[in-house]
Amino acid sequence: MGDERYSISQAARCFNVPVSTLRYYDDLGLLPAAERRGNVRYYGHAELRRLALVQRLHHRGLVSLADTAALISDGPTDGRPSGRAVLTASIAAIKDRMTHLQAAQRLLAHLLTCPKADPVRECTPLRTELDHAVNEALGGLRSSPRRRPDRGAAGGADVWPGLPVHGPTDALRAGATVRRSPPERRKSMTDDHASSPAATPNAFREISPTTLADVLGRGQVMDAGIRPLWSTVPRVAGPAFTVRCPPGDNLMLHAAIHRAAPGSVIVVESGDLDHALAGGNVCAVAQCRGVAAFVADGLIRDLAEVRAMGFPVFARGVTPFPGSKEAVEPLNVDVRCGGVDVSAGDMVVADEEGVVVVPRARQEESLGAARAKLAKEAEESLDAWELAHRTRIDEILRDGGFVG
Repeated sequence: MGDERYSISQAARCFNVPVSTLRYYDDLGLLPAAERRGNVRYYGHAELRRLALVQRLHHRGLVSLADTAALISDGPTDGRPSGRAVLTASIAAIKDRMTHLQAAQRLLAHLLTCPKADPVRECTPLRTELDHAVNEALGGLRSSPRRRPDRGAAGGADVWPGLPVHGPTDALRAGATVRRSPPERRKSMTDDHASSPAATPNAFREISPTTLADVLGRGQVMDAGIRPLWSTVPRVAGPAFTVRCPPGDNLMLHAAIHRAAPGSVIVVESGDLDHALAGGNVCAVAQCRGVAAFVADGLIRDLAEVRAMGFPVFARGVTPFPGSKEAVEPLNVDVRCGGVDVSAGDMVVADEEGVVVVPRARQEESLGAARAKLAKEAEESLDAWELAHRTRIDEILRDGGFVG
C-alpha cells in the first residue's frame, strides 16, 4: 500500500476536494506531490495521510491554513508560530467557541420553551438579557444601565445564565413542540415572504424543473441559453444569493463567494458574452464554502477544472478572457437572469432540463402543487394517459376545423 501512487484526480475524488485545491496546497508547500509524470502530480500514502490531517484541521474550520502549515511543516517555521504554540492557541479558540455554542443553545432552548406568545416583547428574563447586551454595545452611554449577576470570566457576554428553560429537557432533545398562544401583533414586512419550513432545498431537490415549470408557468423558467456547462450535472436547489455584474466586470461575483451562505445558489445578472465572470479558482472556493451552484447570465472559463471538481455551473458558455474588477454594486438586490426576475431568497431549482425560479412567497404553494401532480401521475397508467391525451388532442383538432 505504501508504494502505490495516485494521480491528483484520484486523490481529489477520494477526499472530495477540487483538483485546484490540491494544486494550491502544492504551490504553498503544504502538500508536495510524491512525484510528477509530465504535468500530472502523483501522491503516495504519506502524502494522503498529510492530506487527511489537513482536512481534519482546516476543512472543518478548526485551524487556519497558515497554522495548519505550521503544524505539519517539515522545516523551520521562518518566524511563524511553532506547532506547539498553534496547538495551544487552537485549543483555546475551540473552548471559547464551545462556550458560545452552549450559550446559543440555551438561548434557542429558551425561545422554544418560553410560554409567552411573543418572548422578545413579553419575557422578562429575555428582555433583561437583551437590555444588558444593548447597554454593553453602547459602551455605557446610558446613565443607569441595568445591573445583573456576574457572568464569570469564562462566560463572557454571550453566556446568558439567567435564561430559564421551561419544561423537560428530554422533550427538547426529542424535538417536541411547545404550544404557545397565538401572538397578537402587527404583521411584519417579512411575513408575506416567509416560506414554510417544509419548503426546504431538500424538498425542492426532489422536484424536477419540468414539473415546477408546469406548476409555475413560463415566466419562472430561464431561457434555454442558461444551461449546465458539463454533462450529468446533479440537480441543485437552494435559495438565491443575487449578484449584479455590469458587462465586462466580475468584481461582485468574486465578492459574493465569501458572503453567500452554504447551500446558496449564486445568481448573476450580467448579459456579457465577451468576458468570463469566474474561473476554476473562484468555483473551487465557492465549492469549499458550500455554495450549491452558479447560475449566470454570462460566461465562465476553466471549464475543464470546473468539470473535474464537479461544481455545478449553469451559464451561457465559456470564454478564456477574464473580466475586470472595478464596478461596485449592491448584493442581494433584485436581478434579472435568463429572462426571469430573481430576488434574494427565491428558490432556484436546476438540472439538465433547465433552471426554474420559485418566488419566495409561492414556495409552499408550489411545492404542494408539484407533489400533488407527481402523485397523480404515479397513479395513472400509460394506457390511461394515452387515452386521455388522444381524446384531448382530437378535441382540439376538431374545434380547429382539422379533418383527417
